Amino acid sequence: MDILVEAGVPAGALHYLSCSGADAGAHLVAHPRVDFIAFTGSREVGCGIWEEAGKTRPGQLNLKKVVCEMGGKNAMIIDNDADLDEAIPAALYSAFGFAGQKCSALSRLIVLRRSTTNSSGASSLRARHSPSAIRRRPARWSTRDRRRRAEIDPRLIEAGKQEAKLAWQAKLAPELVASGGYYVPPTVFTGCRSKHKSCARKSLAPCSRS
Repeated sequence: MDILVEAGVPAGALHYLSCSGADAGAHLVAHPRVDFIAFTGSREVGCGIWEEAGKTRPGQLNLKKVVCEMGGKNAMIIDNDADLDEAIPAALYSAFGFAGQKCSALSRLIVLRRSTTNSSGASSLRARHSPSAIRRRPARWSTRDRRRRAEIDPRLIEAGKQEAKLAWQAKLAPELVASGGYYVPPTVFTGCRSKHKSCARKSLAPCSRS
């Protein structure tokens, strides 16, 4: 907070409250002077926030605006007439930018049948020759312990290998492997189906399915 104030954010414009969401969160959602709510979390809690925010209370001047991110599997569709020179780089940046750890990260690439042959080959080619931010700096699963890191690799990447086809996976540099850090290489699967576990579970990791 001190850094933000030093950077020029007006004093009092931003507040950080570290506490139980069940207590403070419920109070803030219902408060008549709260105008906008942005939430990232479970579907159950998000739906509850949406319901409560829709109630107009005494002293409330505006209808509350709500943005809820509740674990969706963001998809991009490549149509038959798509320009692959534009579509594939966009897919790569969306899937692997910020190490895949963003709510808007592409996790499903839906390719129409007549585009499949061209786009699959082109995707693998572009992945191997993508910009240095993707190719030379493999994505990292930011975690505090080995247990959280283990949830990504075996459960999702290994499940993807069993359910679908591993089209491409970056190789971690030897110094990263030797560092003891918790790194997850950018990974692309093809032949995925909606019933597959890897397609139904949000990972916040650099993994894309098509």
